[in-house]
Amino acid sequence: MVFAKYDWLVTRLVRVTAGLSIGVGLVSLIVAIILDVTMRWLFNSPITGVRDLSSLFIAVIVSGFFGLLLRQEGNISIRFLGKLLGQRWEIILDLAANVLTMAVMALATYYLWQYAEYLADNGETTQVLGWRMAPWWRVATVLTGISLLAGPVVIGEKIRQLKNLGAEKS
Repeated sequence: MVFAKYDWLVTRLVRVTAGLSIGVGLVSLIVAIILDVTMRWLFNSPITGVRDLSSLFIAVIVSGFFGLLLRQEGNISIRFLGKLLGQRWEIILDLAANVLTMAVMALATYYLWQYAEYLADNGETTQVLGWRMAPWWRVATVLTGISLLAGPVVIGEKIRQLKNLGAEKS
């Protein structure tokens, strides 16, 4: 019962995070790009700093989708070996791949935070607008960290599948 509530909460959280990434981040970026292109075309006067915004927004937008990607097991996998070895090995290989993916995401979260700290310590700013970059990368790091919450759900499902497979054979 507790696991089902955790699954429900994590699934909702990663969906909301991805939705906000599209609804706020991607739409804002698209509008800025369209306005920039229009201003260039009509008035030969681009909007200053759209390129700066793009680099910051993309980091946040992409990291906002990691949780949903992991929860829905949308990561790249090669399943032919599991299919050849049978259902039990297919589940075991999926479980190993999910554990490895979570480990990589945990490392990515750690190193993204280190990068954000580096940017903050050095006072790094965007070239044109002069915006501080560290806060944007901290948001990207937090969103990547949220994706780690999907790990126990997906791994738990695989373990349950293995147990159910063993119970069916008994």
